[in-house]
Amino acid sequence: MISIIIPCYNYYDYVGACLQSCEAQDYRGEYEIVVVDDCSTDDSREVLNWYHYHGNKEYRIIWHSENKGYSAAKNSGIRLAKGDYIVHLDADDMLTPWSLSVRAKVLDENQDIDVVHGCAKILRDDNCDNCMDGALFQIDTLRTHPSYIHAQGVMLRRRVFEKYGLYYEPLRRGKGDKEYWQRIGIYKSCNKPYKNWQKDPAKDKKIKDIVAFYRIHGKGMKAQRRGDAKRGRDIQDIFDRRIRQIRREGITKENTAFLV
Repeated sequence: MISIIIPCYNYYDYVGACLQSCEAQDYRGEYEIVVVDDCSTDDSREVLNWYHYHGNKEYRIIWHSENKGYSAAKNSGIRLAKGDYIVHLDADDMLTPWSLSVRAKVLDENQDIDVVHGCAKILRDDNCDNCMDGALFQIDTLRTHPSYIHAQGVMLRRRVFEKYGLYYEPLRRGKGDKEYWQRIGIYKSCNKPYKNWQKDPAKDKKIKDIVAFYRIHGKGMKAQRRGDAKRGRDIQDIFDRRIRQIRREGITKENTAFLV
C-alpha cells in the first residue's frame, strides 16, 4: 500500500484541487490519503469533511487541536499511515495522474533503493513555470545534494522512518525536508563511502515524468519566509545547530523521534 501524507494549514483555496489529483491516480494498487489539518483557521475543515464523506478514495483525517507546525503535521500522518511506501504532498500542490505508479514501479523493481524522486513542475502566480529534475537515489546521495530534492517528488519506503527517525519538529516550517535529507545521508555515510549516483551508470536512471505540480503563491511557506526575515534567520539557525548536533552525536532516540 501507498500512503499519501498531506499536511494542511489554511489552504482552503487549494486543498480541493490537491485531493482531486490524489483521487485521479492511475495506480492499480491500494493507496490511502492521510490528511493532517494543523488547526486551520479558514474553511479548510469544510473541504476536508466533504472529501472524507463523499470522496472516491479512503481518507484518514487527523485534526490537530493546536498549530504544531509543518514537521509535526508530517509526523502525525506518518504515524497513522498504513503504507509501505510514503508520499508527501503539501495541500496547495498536486500530483499528476501517473505520479504513484511510475515511482512505485521503480521501488518495486529496485529493492536496494529506499528513495525515489520524480520531476516536479513549478506553477507560479505570474504563470511562469519551470521544471525540477528527478532521479533515482540511494540514501547516500542525500548527504550532498539536499537542495536538489523536492519533497513533492519523493517516495520513500516506510523502513526509512523506522531506521532514520521522523522529521525534526522544532523546524516548524521550511528546511524540515532539507534537514531530513541531510540527516539520513550523514548517518548512512558513517557506514558506507559516499558514491555519487551520477558517476555510476548503473544508478543513472532518471524519472523524466512530471510527478507533481509545485505551486508558488502569496500564501505559501516561501512567501511567508520572505515576508518575515527574522523568522527566516531563526529557522536557519535551528537548522544549522541541528546539522552540527547530528554530525557530532549521530542519530539517537534522545535527539530524534522514531517511528518505532
